[in-house]
Amino acid sequence: MNAKFRLFTVAIGALAAGIINGLLGAGGGIILIFVLAPALGALYEKGDELYKRRDLMAISLCVMMPISAISAIRYGLGGMLDLSLVSKLIIPAVVGGIAGGILLDKLKENFILKLFAFLVIYSGLAMIVR
Repeated sequence: MNAKFRLFTVAIGALAAGIINGLLGAGGGIILIFVLAPALGALYEKGDELYKRRDLMAISLCVMMPISAISAIRYGLGGMLDLSLVSKLIIPAVVGGIAGGILLDKLKENFILKLFAFLVIYSGLAMIVR
């Protein structure tokens, strides 16, 4: 895959991630991971990788931060946000984010990938069943 096509693929994936995140409130990061991995070479053997899978998760998270903030503002302006509940969830969520960032460096990459796959499959099945 040449560099221009990779950039185009990543840009389209980022656009899709933004649309999905704005529409559903979640899921954009998952789309971004699936786009970034093949486009940036993360599915190849270690010697051929351009980025490690952990790097792609970090890149996805950093891209999703402003998208999530914009979506949250839009939800708030639309009256769809319970600020009382949000205020109770922010501190535990931040602590969890810090713990997850620390664990990302300590856990084996294979375990992280299996955990990610499990969460994607479980989330999808839970949405279908409910």
